[in-house]
Amino acid sequence: MKALPELCNVIRYDIKVFFRYRINVVWLIVTPIVYAFIGYLLSTMYGAERFAETTSGAPSGFLYGLVGYAVFSLSNFCWQSGGAVENAMRTGVARTNFALPIRRSSYLYGMCLGTLCTNGIFTLIMFVTSIILAGTVFLNIVFALFFLLLSIFYFLGISLCMSSLALLYKNVGNIANILTFLMQLLTGLMIPINSLPQWLRVMSHICPTTWAIDSVRSQIMGIKPLQPVSTALLVLVGSAMLSNLLGAYALKKATEKMERMNLLDGY
Repeated sequence: MKALPELCNVIRYDIKVFFRYRINVVWLIVTPIVYAFIGYLLSTMYGAERFAETTSGAPSGFLYGLVGYAVFSLSNFCWQSGGAVENAMRTGVARTNFALPIRRSSYLYGMCLGTLCTNGIFTLIMFVTSIILAGTVFLNIVFALFFLLLSIFYFLGISLCMSSLALLYKNVGNIANILTFLMQLLTGLMIPINSLPQWLRVMSHICPTTWAIDSVRSQIMGIKPLQPVSTALLVLVGSAMLSNLLGAYALKKATEKMERMNLLDGY
């Protein structure tokens, strides 16, 4: 229970800093609306029937893509956490931040959850715009939220891993960009998994992010999931537990090494 007020303080600070700048507010409101309109326009450029065959009956390619992107946007904070740690080292405040009278994992979790809150607003605006444009009411929203929470817990563990890499190896932004591109290709974000070559489908099924997107999307749109819901549940629960255990261990070892070598004061 002690970690809860620590998390809340870090989240409140992070959100306060974000909304201090008006351009961030403009970006937060305008960008998801623009994405939704672009998706709507692109969806009119190809046949809906052919698309439905590769997505187990998705009635709208527009919604299919936007739901996938909305879930994926919530994972962005796990990559951004590494950049935030790098920025703290560049500006010389990393040692001060890690010397706060709170758990280091609470500091990083709070930083990630603060970013998640803004990304959540981004996603909510996109969903609302999508509903208005498509005239569709989402289905099974309770189960979708349940799978979304499991996915977020998994992404939090990945964020700790990325933060640890940023401490040890620096310049992880390029790694994050490569991984983000691969995730977009392999997780069914925009390209239906069933339309990929067989060897790419195998890789897709190995990646937990695929299950995060597919489980939420299938519950929202009422389409057939890649595998039974129980399979997605097991994958996400196992991935969430494993990523957080590995992330906590990696962060502990990374900060110990940085302090031992006195490298927190410089980039």
